[in-house]
Amino acid sequence: MLLWNALGLEVDKTLVCLFNIQVAISISPKKTSVTKTFLDFDKLNHLLSSVDWENELSSDSLDDNWLKFRNMLLIWQIKCSVSKTLEDPYPLRIMNLTESCRNTLSKQIKLAKKGYEERIVNSDNPKSLFKFVRRVLGIEAKEFRLKRADDTLTTSDYETANLFAHTFSHIYNHTLSQSKLPDHEVTPGRIITDVSFDRESILRKLQTIKPTSCPGPDNISPSILRNCSHPLSFPLSLLMEQSFHSSTLPCDWRTAYITPIHKSGNRLEANNYRPISLTSSVVKIMESIIVDRLDSFTSEFAIIPKEQYGFTKGKSVETNLLSCLNDWSSLVDLGKSVDVVYLDFAKAFDKVPINLSITKLKTHGISGRLLAWITHFLSDRKFAVKVNGVLSDFFDVLSGVSQGSVLGPKLFLLYTADIPGLFLSPCAMFADDIKLYNDTDNSFTLQEDLNKVLCWSESWGLPLNKNKCVVLHIGKKNTGTSYHIDGVRRLAVLEHNDLGVVVSGNLTWANHISKQVRKANSRMYILHQCFTKSNLPLMSKLFKIFVRPVLEFAHPVWFPDRLQDLEVYERVQRYQECYKVDNARGRQSETRGPPARGEHADRGRIIITPVVPSKPNVRLVSCVFGLTMI
Repeated sequence: MLLWNALGLEVDKTLVCLFNIQVAISISPKKTSVTKTFLDFDKLNHLLSSVDWENELSSDSLDDNWLKFRNMLLIWQIKCSVSKTLEDPYPLRIMNLTESCRNTLSKQIKLAKKGYEERIVNSDNPKSLFKFVRRVLGIEAKEFRLKRADDTLTTSDYETANLFAHTFSHIYNHTLSQSKLPDHEVTPGRIITDVSFDRESILRKLQTIKPTSCPGPDNISPSILRNCSHPLSFPLSLLMEQSFHSSTLPCDWRTAYITPIHKSGNRLEANNYRPISLTSSVVKIMESIIVDRLDSFTSEFAIIPKEQYGFTKGKSVETNLLSCLNDWSSLVDLGKSVDVVYLDFAKAFDKVPINLSITKLKTHGISGRLLAWITHFLSDRKFAVKVNGVLSDFFDVLSGVSQGSVLGPKLFLLYTADIPGLFLSPCAMFADDIKLYNDTDNSFTLQEDLNKVLCWSESWGLPLNKNKCVVLHIGKKNTGTSYHIDGVRRLAVLEHNDLGVVVSGNLTWANHISKQVRKANSRMYILHQCFTKSNLPLMSKLFKIFVRPVLEFAHPVWFPDRLQDLEVYERVQRYQECYKVDNARGRQSETRGPPARGEHADRGRIIITPVVPSKPNVRLVSCVFGLTMI
């Protein structure tokens, strides 16, 4: 064999050297870490306590004092922030184990998942649990889109937010002129003019703030307000006293970020969403103190009617429905029939005219500095809609009492306090939901009452949503009398969803129980898809959080007294109690039976029943206590 050298010449001998070199390259495992920021509350409390607030907040301008307070707090928040690097709880080296360690790895992952689920469920912050469920189910919306007027979809969060903002801005009523104000009389002998904002009251309110709540437009975290409540109570008392005595509010206190909450219908339609306001946590504390004072005032003079069950201490959905059912069943037991008219105001909270609201407050005896402060609180407000962290343009709030504020619901109750006095027929209210009812022998009286409420709604700027006003005929001998609102016959229905409870014309609960059972089964399916089924204590706790409230909502009203309804109702609980899964083979066990659900429900019924009528009739007793009528 001939070899050639590098010059291309033939040579007799050539030395060939072969080298086999192995180089060890050290590759450090990639580490993942997360940097989180924590607040040093001890340092922040020390800084806040060392400030001479009387000197710092000595300006005659409330806006200047507020801006100085807010900026100091935000700057110190940054200075007292400490960044820490946390390693990923699931290092990548676990994922790079050899094939021989696969079984061990699977076991560790399963245990880690189980522990993570338990931490989520046992967390003090329920938001983390709901967020986890949404993420597992894949329903955590990354893109929020709405339908434009031309039936095309929005293409960005900013466009979606602006479409929401335009829709909500068109809901508002323009303030009615003084010439259109309806007649009203100021009630003599009752008056409230002042509210005190002492440091102790503010401190108590600060200590009850939820630290996990979102900050408002002022970017002040509720966590800081709660953890620094002692040093902050004094400067906040100075700011609130200055605001109340000058009848002015900083711009931050009159600005709201709107969160759209879906009500029903097509999710692509902006009209199917309810605007909920996120306002400053500081002004909410001030509102809360004012509401406490108004509660004492309205209770002393019985301003809020007994027919109003919404936003009222000691009253609820259960007491509302039990009171009505007592009246209806009493008439049915006497051989009569009952007609119930459900009334609905269109966008009631958002359409309250501001000047008419002030007029109503005057009639109730609210005057002086308190009336002036509330007037400024309702005036010159602005809002922007936030979608996935993106804000829309700002719009003016032309009417309404803010949904999401503390003072708003109280103002609405005062605005509608005179409605029950219009009627000759019995009625029951829950905030803006009204139901009028009477026996069929008094159908003319009921029609006259409908005419009165229509006249009231037109005079006071709260139009009725006539498409949602319906009639329910109760009783076997009911002839189905027609009722009209503004000359249009109202739709008669066989059943109606009354504050979350389906009321049928025959006063039985089979349809409501069927609806609640379907909803409960749907939630149980979701839980079994999200969480480890073999973790029985975890599944039991999730059942109590997600499923049991569905089954027991207002159960003193409708708890089944028929065996077939009780069997359907208890089937959900029986399935949960029997759902015992073998860890290895996934088999179900039916070794345990369900608890006595009827015995558990008795306590709730016994507690709430004395709140309702003093002399419940036999039919209501059978409904409430589950007795079988013969």
